[in-house]
Amino acid sequence: MNELRDRILVKDIAGNTAILQCNNPELVKKIEVLGFSSTGMNYSRKISGMDDRRDIVKKFVALGALFTAGRDWSTAEVVALFWKRELLLKSFSPLLGKGRVTFQ
Repeated sequence: MNELRDRILVKDIAGNTAILQCNNPELVKKIEVLGFSSTGMNYSRKISGMDDRRDIVKKFVALGALFTAGRDWSTAEVVALFWKRELLLKSFSPLLGKGRVTFQ
């Protein structure tokens, strides 16, 4: 089991706005360069279309982000769709919650 403290946790990329959490100052600098701004406990950025969404996903995968798994269009499901369509060639990390601070 691992702690989420030093990772990017992608909470939404299916809608018109990408939403994530990150407490690592080094990674925060990198996501701010991608156009994300702080919205309280989260960081968010508008998504202009499917190509923009794919580009954001590729950059998050390169940064080792975790993608939440769940019902409907979870972030992990969106990334899996890109992977199946070969729009994303690198493996990614889906997050299955086991409590407030641990993941599998």
